[in-house]
Amino acid sequence: MKRRLTIFYLLTVIGCVLLSGRVSAETTNNEAIVYATNDGQQVRLINPDGSNDRAVWNIPQPEFYALFDVALSPDGTSIAISSPHEDACSLLRSDVFTMDTSGNNLRRLTSPPTCADSDHLPRGSVRVTFENQLSDVSTFVIYVEGARNRETVTVLPGSTKTWTFHDVADYGPGYRHRIVAVSDTTDAWLDPLVSADVIPGQTSTANALYRISNSTAALNFFAFGLDWRPTTNTIGYSLGGDLKTIGPNAPIGSIGDSLNLIDVTYTWAWSDDGKWVAYVDNSTDSIYIWEPGSSTPPRKIVNNTDLTANIKGLDWVPGENKVIFAYEDYISYENLYAVSWDENDETLVNLTQFDGSAPDGQYANYPSVSPDGQSIVFQYRTWPTGTAELWTIKMDGSQMQSLGVQGVRPDWGGGQPSAPTAVMFSAATATPTQPIATLLFTLLILVWSATSLVAQKKRPNWSRS
Repeated sequence: MKRRLTIFYLLTVIGCVLLSGRVSAETTNNEAIVYATNDGQQVRLINPDGSNDRAVWNIPQPEFYALFDVALSPDGTSIAISSPHEDACSLLRSDVFTMDTSGNNLRRLTSPPTCADSDHLPRGSVRVTFENQLSDVSTFVIYVEGARNRETVTVLPGSTKTWTFHDVADYGPGYRHRIVAVSDTTDAWLDPLVSADVIPGQTSTANALYRISNSTAALNFFAFGLDWRPTTNTIGYSLGGDLKTIGPNAPIGSIGDSLNLIDVTYTWAWSDDGKWVAYVDNSTDSIYIWEPGSSTPPRKIVNNTDLTANIKGLDWVPGENKVIFAYEDYISYENLYAVSWDENDETLVNLTQFDGSAPDGQYANYPSVSPDGQSIVFQYRTWPTGTAELWTIKMDGSQMQSLGVQGVRPDWGGGQPSAPTAVMFSAATATPTQPIATLLFTLLILVWSATSLVAQKKRPNWSRS
């Protein structure tokens, strides 16, 4: 009897340790809302109840630059930003950076190395011949990977021009430096056939004629629409309609890996298991869901015949087949909606009831869902281009209130461990997997029970001991 009691107590202790470890992992909470100031010059954090509003990071040279987007990691320890403040020494016009929630340890993920990191590299020059096959653009801002700055080059339509770029860092033996051209309208051209191998102390010539044409157009080179991929340490973003992911140790010159989903707006989001994406298609302004890498085509969950105006921000509700999004109902108001789906159908629900009755309109957009799936933060304006405030609302549309701060692009993060329990999704259902700790504890109890039954004919009545 004493031996069996000892085994029982031991199993109980082991089970409690396992379960307590699971609980502590799930309740580790750095939950907060990150946002940018209306002028895009500062990153800030605020608690979900509106307390402890604090500055985190200020953009360098605010007279020239402004933030595009911010996102808080699922574990609440890191912030990602989209910022153009290093565009002079990057292949992109805005890059993805990360930092601690204290504002320290700023790192550039896209198109490394940073301006400072490339300063110590040996340098050479690159000669490129451009051919302008366009009819309406003649002035271009050109960047060669590794250069300290972009340079303005005029190439008249139908003509060619040879230009030498000096002071270009050598990224290593055999590395082919790419070249990008950008117009005043932010359109970009990247000829994938043209590159140069920088040789320190010498002038290298690009391997081919650089054609600026409709066939080499790359839409734009702004990293936008940030979203941390749950269960990983990578960040997804939209680059000229191409969804990409990039991690903290990307190789030199990398702009990330494509999800092979083209013509996507910057309005998109991961599911909370990181296996699905919900996104707005650029050509139809419809919302789709898709499992990257799957041969199954994307499924449309909001049709543009239902909603014919712009969709301004969306987020996936954790653990559910549901997406929250903002929609421009009319020129004087925008509302929040929820769309949920099962195997056969979709259901659309209006969460806010703005009708434009305010003198200058009412605009709710860029929603972000809380980690527990019960609340939403969004930016609210009473004028389309006016100063935005941060508001919250419950998932059922109740308890809408202001957080008492002005800001844009809010993202509600934290509240999850860095590797949360996965939730498996299908197009039809969303079913959480059973926690491993619970299964282990159950197995231990079953083993003890079987051992006890074999050891004696009659099971002890523990309630009377």
